Amino acid sequence: HYVELRMEFLGKGPSDVKSLQQTYSIMIERIPADLRSDRALYDYFNRLFPEKVHSACVILDVPDLEVTARRVERVTRRLEKSIAYFEATRRRPTHIAGRPRINFLNIECSPLEVDIGRPCHETYDFEEEGVMPP
Repeated sequence: HYVELRMEFLGKGPSDVKSLQQTYSIMIERIPADLRSDRALYDYFNRLFPEKVHSACVILDVPDLEVTARRVERVTRRLEKSIAYFEATRRRPTHIAGRPRINFLNIECSPLEVDIGRPCHETYDFEEEGVMPP
């Protein structure tokens, strides 16, 4: 796809004098690891073609970075929530691996545990936990 667009661009020519740099730009793939920085690549080509290199920009392909960043955000939110829970209750929160989670309005929480045999108002003993009901 890039080659087609490049050929079309070169066929029409630059629209103004300022874009002459684009006419002489090249794309290089499979750059050796020791040249994968803007400065190293510039220096390499400047040695090959002294005073003829305008600039060099290295764009790294990191497809897993976004996935990893989202995971870091999710783990950070869970950790902050656990710290807040501990600070409020002085009890360490627990998590059972594989337990389902609920995401509501971008707030992640665990499903409520309700004993079906007892009315809901009896499932949490406020006095035993040292917390007054609202």
